[in-house]
Amino acid sequence: MAVVVFYDLQFGGALQSIVVASAMLLTYSVIGSIFYIYVKNNRSFYNVHQRIGYRRFLQNGTLSAFFYAAVLAIVTSVYEMVLISVTFYKFNFYTKDTAFIAEGSKHFSQNTLIDLTTFVVLSAIGWGVYSVFIFSIGLFIKKTSIFVVLGVIVGTGLILLSGMANLGLGGKLASFFYVWFLPVLISPGKMSFGAYLPPVNILLAFWIAVLVYLAISWLIMRLWLKQMRWRS
Repeated sequence: MAVVVFYDLQFGGALQSIVVASAMLLTYSVIGSIFYIYVKNNRSFYNVHQRIGYRRFLQNGTLSAFFYAAVLAIVTSVYEMVLISVTFYKFNFYTKDTAFIAEGSKHFSQNTLIDLTTFVVLSAIGWGVYSVFIFSIGLFIKKTSIFVVLGVIVGTGLILLSGMANLGLGGKLASFFYVWFLPVLISPGKMSFGAYLPPVNILLAFWIAVLVYLAISWLIMRLWLKQMRWRS
């Protein structure tokens, strides 16, 4: 039962509210990159990214964005596990929970320690990748105040657009839209389109999503790099 409660607390889980989900998108996506965007936008640090080198600026910002988001995700997961164990019910990986059996393949886990650990690690990687994605977009945002809420705006847009596109087109394109569905990246296996089962294997969809988001981030950074070099 404790494992079920943990999954329900994750992004898109049954026990999570819109406020908490928005807070996660707001915090995780900018915690590691806000300093670099602030330095880029603040005239007090004018051209600091030019002085240290644009490539180095991008490398440092990317690593910071990924690291802090991933670590925060892991720390939050561990905190939730400890809180559940102390206040509710201890984790038990030796017996099958009827909730998992009823849900079938909708759930990422089948109540094993390996599945739980895998979920936490993949979710942390996903949050790190999403943070890098937001950092790349933030390079073109000149107002730091706008960047602060960028993760919520982009995340909400990705979820709504993917869901609406699937409802309107669906069918053979369901797998394509599912990979773009943000929860696939940051909370693998927790959400699908409506009541339908995921149209593609959860793990496969996750790694495809990682490659897609990183590829787009790289292209955006390349575009910004060329723009900066052209201006200088």
